[in-house]
Amino acid sequence: MERKEDTESRFQTFGLLAGGLAHDYNNMLTAMLGGMDLILCDDIPDTAREAARDVKATMLKAATLVKRMLACATGADAKPEPLDLREAVADVVRIMRRTIPDNVTLDFRRAEAAPRAMADAAMVWQAVMNLVLNARDAIGASQGTVTIAVGEGDGAADGAGAGRHIAVVVSDNGCGMDEATKARIFEPLFTTKPKGNGLGLASVREAMAAMNGSVGVESEPGRGAAFTLRFPLADAEEAPGAGVAPGAGVAPATSPCAPKACAPQACATSPASSSQVLAGGPRAGGVASNLPHPPGGIAGGAILVVDDDASIVKLLKIILERAGHRVVTAGSGEDGLEAYGREGAGIAICLIDASMGAGMSGLDLCAAIRAGNAGIPLILMSAYRAKEMNDRMSASGVTEFLAKPFRGGDVVALCAKYAGGAR
Repeated sequence: MERKEDTESRFQTFGLLAGGLAHDYNNMLTAMLGGMDLILCDDIPDTAREAARDVKATMLKAATLVKRMLACATGADAKPEPLDLREAVADVVRIMRRTIPDNVTLDFRRAEAAPRAMADAAMVWQAVMNLVLNARDAIGASQGTVTIAVGEGDGAADGAGAGRHIAVVVSDNGCGMDEATKARIFEPLFTTKPKGNGLGLASVREAMAAMNGSVGVESEPGRGAAFTLRFPLADAEEAPGAGVAPGAGVAPATSPCAPKACAPQACATSPASSSQVLAGGPRAGGVASNLPHPPGGIAGGAILVVDDDASIVKLLKIILERAGHRVVTAGSGEDGLEAYGREGAGIAICLIDASMGAGMSGLDLCAAIRAGNAGIPLILMSAYRAKEMNDRMSASGVTEFLAKPFRGGDVVALCAKYAGGAR
């Protein structure tokens, strides 16, 4: 059996690898998705438009895969709250019934009554869906049944050692697993499927850990498998999880090709759900600066875009200018500080990348600008997650966080939120 130290070392190595890959891939996906949005805004033949949409859909799948990889490596961001798992899982089952093949029966069982659990609804969906899909694959083309049961458990009774908890058990009568396979199934990148990516069960494990729960498995070759998700009971006195507070709401994303006319279906984007407002608002601190404070708020000012990735700078400049903004660009922290000092009162909003190689980082640039201007909106862009930079963002006076990869419409909506009627 593998030593615990070896397993932890492999997870640390995977975390470093995943973090670096996620940063590079998210930067590339940001440029590609934005460019595809611009292509779809132009008058192109129907065949080209259909091909562009297919490429865009593939890019979005790639972005989802990168998120899962990063969650497996660094831990998922959870916001547990009191949740009726019976209802939450019932919703998942209703959706899954539409995707399960005819040879597989989906059997849902839930206790008549059960206390609420502390859980993140989105993570519950992710975990249960992953387990159901794995059970479906284990059954294959044979006739089989996947059973999902929800109810209260007792660690003393079921060997969990977890005391009272709410359990979700997903079991199947598929091919089952031997001991060697069972010992490795939660490792990232380990898979026995010809087309598997090895991230499904690893992400389930990380999601359960983020919710202070656990996952266990029982299986034998030829006798199927049973996965048990154990959730802590909700405490009536306990408030939902803290951390980076969600944003107060961003208007639905404006088309990145406005005001240029184009087909609405080509430009439609989702709300900027990837942005988050930092709790407590901006605070001065960090690098000292004597930079000017623009009078009269943000009306009529330009948007300063700072990123060492030239393709992203070019893309944002096109998108924001099409939306009617004046844009000033820079390719490093030092150049960004020089541009801000040169433009002075002409800068209304700053879009700054967090990681820009050697020299002044995006966080240092935010701190320098914030020290001389308490009111200017500072939007930090990053291919990493807010979780890894939360404390430093607050100290640097960051107003809002925008995760890469983002869509052009997300940026337009976020800037419109702070620019008011100015163009």
